[in-house]
Amino acid sequence: MDGRIKLSEETLKLQQYITTQEDGTELSYLEIEQATGIDMNERGKQILRRGIKRARREYSTIRGYGIKLACPETTLPILSGKIIKIDRCVKRAEKTHHTLQEQFFSQLSPEEQKQILFAGAVFGAIRIAAENGKLIYKRKNAEEAQKYNEIKIALPDIS
Repeated sequence: MDGRIKLSEETLKLQQYITTQEDGTELSYLEIEQATGIDMNERGKQILRRGIKRARREYSTIRGYGIKLACPETTLPILSGKIIKIDRCVKRAEKTHHTLQEQFFSQLSPEEQKQILFAGAVFGAIRIAAENGKLIYKRKNAEEAQKYNEIKIALPDIS
């Protein structure tokens, strides 16, 4: 029980911290750790994700550095990333659909056959939408990638 209470306190602390940040703010894991006192190991990052979700904020990950809170410029890349994840799941479901249709379509009732064909059309529509999303993301991502080629690490002032 004590572990749950501590976890909840950490989640609330991170939620509060994220709530105070402006849209588009880049936060390194080190900055978050120093500001909140919560280690940004795997467990801490999971708590951070939970805190961001509870704060009703979206973000993108800057690999090996930290996060960037959503802003107008990151809206399309974030949405396209979600579409790409959906596309991966739909690809697998589409393969399952194809396999089952090959094996059992002739044994199904006419109503079930209609439902199988409809499901295939739904998978196709989702895949087309995902491909369009990928194209939009690739154009936008090429511009954004240049910004993240350099890792920005704040160095302490030693003067």
